[in-house]
Amino acid sequence: MSQLCTTCGAPRTTTDPACPFCHTLFVGEKAPPGDVEILAVLDREGLPAAAKLYRELHNTSLKEGMHAVQALDAQRKR
Repeated sequence: MSQLCTTCGAPRTTTDPACPFCHTLFVGEKAPPGDVEILAVLDREGLPAAAKLYRELHNTSLKEGMHAVQALDAQRKR
């Protein structure tokens, strides 16, 4: 049985800990070490600074960084 993302409903097709579409962590997965730092920056400095850090750590576009940080924030609030 395949696992579904709890945020967007996409099926898990890789061994990555997060959904490739919305970057929500799959149930039972732990956040990579950098995500804790990203969330701390989000709390201190806001979304643009956290997205910038995410982009630096994961080599993504600004849009992907913003979506990923928002998904991390939503995951932590559950």
